[in-house]
Amino acid sequence: MIAWLIRSWRGRRSVRNAGTAAVELAITAPLLVVLVLGITDYGMLMNSSAALFGAARNGAEYVAAYSTDPNLATDAKQQVCGFFGLTLNNGSCSPVTPSVSNPFCTCVGSPSIVTCPGAGASNPCSAKTDPRVLTYVEVQASQNFTPLFAVSNFFYMGGFGFPTNPLTATTNVRIQ
Repeated sequence: MIAWLIRSWRGRRSVRNAGTAAVELAITAPLLVVLVLGITDYGMLMNSSAALFGAARNGAEYVAAYSTDPNLATDAKQQVCGFFGLTLNNGSCSPVTPSVSNPFCTCVGSPSIVTCPGAGASNPCSAKTDPRVLTYVEVQASQNFTPLFAVSNFFYMGGFGFPTNPLTATTNVRIQ
């Protein structure tokens, strides 16, 4: 008798749960798909961002090594483009836009920018305890990022910790 009650209870229980797994899958599958697509998009964004930082650093290393090169800005831009296997044409290499600033100077121990002294000019840092003038160049690379999925555009407007479009990487290097 007890065995018959247990069998009938199990039979009624399985009838009540029929289709539950299908309903749970129907509810959770779209959320999981959106989560996986978002992770993919974010991974591509971080890959592009890391590549830009590497390219800017590559251009800055060139500037540091060859600071006496008369074509320094053009050659540094070519180094940034070469990082992506691209060739510089008219100051750009689509989809990456490199830029190299004119040299700027600071005094030792002061973050403020001063006028770089030319040949025979007075030292703008002579009143400081350390009169050295440090010369820097800024190398920048930027690139537009297009997400794979249109839903992701909502995040790439600077919210939720996502960078704004275009992606930009900047490296400052001391050249003396």
